[in-house]
Amino acid sequence: MSNFINTSGIYPWSPGHGTQLVHPDDLERFTKLFPRERVFQAVDERDGYLTLKYGTESFRVRPDLYRPVTGVAFRIGDLVEVSGAQPPKSGVIGEVNWHFKNREPIYYLSFNGKPSSRRYSPGELLPHSPEGRITKEQE
Repeated sequence: MSNFINTSGIYPWSPGHGTQLVHPDDLERFTKLFPRERVFQAVDERDGYLTLKYGTESFRVRPDLYRPVTGVAFRIGDLVEVSGAQPPKSGVIGEVNWHFKNREPIYYLSFNGKPSSRRYSPGELLPHSPEGRITKEQE
């Protein structure tokens, strides 16, 4: 058993690494996801497989390639605010990917149900506050 449970991480797999690293029942869906750049949540480990979540999807993989990462403040489905946006702008996290050069997550949002192609760095987003906007000083 590893200590990966409840961590965020990347799984830089491609078919060239071999299909034996992905559970046969999950292989087709995992391949279509293009997992190399995604940030997953490790949620379980059993029978030699690590279960990774990406949004509502779960995939079983061998832990060999899993690398935990830090600085992941938001998950898919989280409601966030764009820092400093005028007028105030809230969106839902639609994708969480990894920026390898900057070594930080990048987020893609949906606004009013429509996906945006703009990517956001961690410093550009704040947790949504139902009581009103959160300022940097309140964090």
